[in-house]
Amino acid sequence: MLILLLASCDAVTNMQRGAGTPDPTVSATPSLDVVASGVLTVGSYTNYPPQIYVDARTHQVEGFDADLIRAIGKRLGLRVEIVSLEFASLAEYVVNSDVDLAISAIPVTSALQKKVQFVPYLQGGEVLVVQQGNPLKITSVEDLCGQRVGVKVDTLEQEDLTMQSDSCKRNSKAPITISALADQQSVIQLLLKKQVVAVYQDAPQADYFIKQYPGHFEFGGPITNTTVEGIAIRKDNSSLFQAVQKSLVAMHKDGTYHALIVKWGLIHEETSRT
Repeated sequence: MLILLLASCDAVTNMQRGAGTPDPTVSATPSLDVVASGVLTVGSYTNYPPQIYVDARTHQVEGFDADLIRAIGKRLGLRVEIVSLEFASLAEYVVNSDVDLAISAIPVTSALQKKVQFVPYLQGGEVLVVQQGNPLKITSVEDLCGQRVGVKVDTLEQEDLTMQSDSCKRNSKAPITISALADQQSVIQLLLKKQVVAVYQDAPQADYFIKQYPGHFEFGGPITNTTVEGIAIRKDNSSLFQAVQKSLVAMHKDGTYHALIVKWGLIHEETSRT
């Protein structure tokens, strides 16, 4: 099994786990059965900004999810090793103990809950992004008939737009012209250059781009198809589950969690205490 490890300042460079040095500032170190090696191995799909991605300039793993799991690891006195994996297989890697846990905007679904247990940490969903001031008063995909809209290729949002375009035609309206591009940065540039009237994205990505381009964009209507995202942990690893859960509760209480929300602009995705 080939697993690509992404080196970072707090990651080791191979799958063999070495001894970790607990952070002396952490008030409560984990019991030995949490992660005996001292290294917390984290599976993630590292191509999903702003939650977790490889920075093109530094080649380090960055994002909200990366910051969050590193903060949790520090509180547990563990070094964090982030492993780049295919998104669809993350739960299987957790079940097979190839990684200790997985974090990567994983939706908490009934199907996945049969395989792993989750510590919820973020809300997700889909939302339209429009020009500041919303000149066309767009509030849902139903307002997009006859309009040009940007979206990332091979996403649920593209499927939604295609279905809505078909609905437009059934109701004797002009179809949606869908501009599907390979990455979200290119998609948002369409809106920035006013080549589309809206883009349809996951809500965390939309919030992130609104933060990156202040004064340019806003939501076109409410977040829809809302989800809860969770940190996936093996069902029989109750020690790690409880340790992660308690760490996240503490981060809510001391403001660390909220500070990360603000840093990455995910103001509509913040959750209450676990």
